[in-house]
Amino acid sequence: LASGSDPNAVDAQGHTVLMWAAQGGHIPLINRLLAAGAAPSAVVESTGFTPLLAAARAGHLKVVERLLEAGAEPGAADADGISVMLWAARRGHARVVDRLLSGGADPGSKDANGVTASMGGARGGHWPVSQELVDAGADLNAADADGGGALLWAARKGWLPVVEKLLEAGALPQATDRFGSTAEGAATKAGHLLVAARLRQAAERLSQQSDDGDAALA
Repeated sequence: LASGSDPNAVDAQGHTVLMWAAQGGHIPLINRLLAAGAAPSAVVESTGFTPLLAAARAGHLKVVERLLEAGAEPGAADADGISVMLWAARRGHARVVDRLLSGGADPGSKDANGVTASMGGARGGHWPVSQELVDAGADLNAADADGGGALLWAARKGWLPVVEKLLEAGALPQATDRFGSTAEGAATKAGHLLVAARLRQAAERLSQQSDDGDAALA
């Protein structure tokens, strides 16, 4: 850099030095590159990746903060439509998710298949991530392209503590995907019988409450 090298030069794959530094979490180098004029939102043409996407996926909170301060786009998404927020949620980086939310990222962002960040957190067993997103206004019962939601994903993976938290937060146990499967059915099929039993109990309780309400109105 001191000799006048282009801070935005790319390698054979289209990556800038800032991209590699962000992925590796190298704050001193990132500061030097930004000071020299490196573009904080440079995009890799083949993948759509930006330095912020790389840092969020790797969970480098300090790098995420520095790039946001430098003007990186918090709502950026890669070529598959996976946003910065969704990458952080999938990997369980709750503090990164929190910082992205404070930086203006959409808590309800979704990829090309309709998978939301809260679904990504639930699928990975990362309740703190899903909780951050729900508290920020994400729809807990949003459905992906196949009609599945966060509860179904958590059930399919057997994450009982996450299923419990989702139910407490208002997830609907009786919701079905486009194949007619409920979260209970997904858990049963995957062999997660304790999860299936908890979901059946929740669905029965809701059904009883609905019947009691109808009787009161009759």
